[in-house]
Amino acid sequence: MAKQNIKDPGAHHNSSGALIRRFLPYLAKHKAVLFLDLFCAALTTLCDIFLPKIMSTITNSAMGVGITLTAGIVLKLAAVYFVLRIIDGAAQYFMSGIGHIMGVHIETDMRRDAFDHLLRLDHTYYNNTKVGQIMGRITNDLFDVTEFAHHCPEEFFIAGIKILASFLILCQASVPLTLAVFACVPLMGVVSVKLNQRLRARFRQQRVQIGEPCFLAHGVVRLHDKDAAFAEKAVLTGQQGKGLF
Repeated sequence: MAKQNIKDPGAHHNSSGALIRRFLPYLAKHKAVLFLDLFCAALTTLCDIFLPKIMSTITNSAMGVGITLTAGIVLKLAAVYFVLRIIDGAAQYFMSGIGHIMGVHIETDMRRDAFDHLLRLDHTYYNNTKVGQIMGRITNDLFDVTEFAHHCPEEFFIAGIKILASFLILCQASVPLTLAVFACVPLMGVVSVKLNQRLRARFRQQRVQIGEPCFLAHGVVRLHDKDAAFAEKAVLTGQQGKGLF
């Protein structure tokens, strides 16, 4: 089966840096929520790092390594573990709830601006652009922006904290081995960038394919409206003809 060549009408897109600069003003309106979201992300990351250390401390103490395991130490570590779990749960709740609400507000602002821009466009734009493509840009693309609005800062911030914390923890064990492990990080970054470029190309192709059914459905609706109008006109003509006789 021959591969279908689908052209993306938005193929001449701006660079990622230009798009991010256009996106930052929308994010700046909710910077207070964003800072709280990043703070909660930092709390969850620190909890994920400290909780295994607590279990490691209890295990080493039980095996006679390090401090002597007593009932008081176990209760103190259990209390710390319980408090960290509460903090982690509250931070996760804020990130999942308030973070998504912030993304929805950003999507609303961008959708309003996009609709205002569409109203100012000339009629030739709508003659040369399929309605399904416009619908896909306003609905599917802005939904991806909603997810990007809070997940992307969170993920980059969490990744930075984990890389720094893991580097410090591993250096306590062996500095040469730590450097050898982290020497693979640039290679992983290059591979991620290459795969991300291929993924973005697939996403652009998918947006075009999603727009085609929307365009066909719009054509069917218009054809149905024309048939209904023609049938109504025929009925009225017939009634007028009967009235003459």
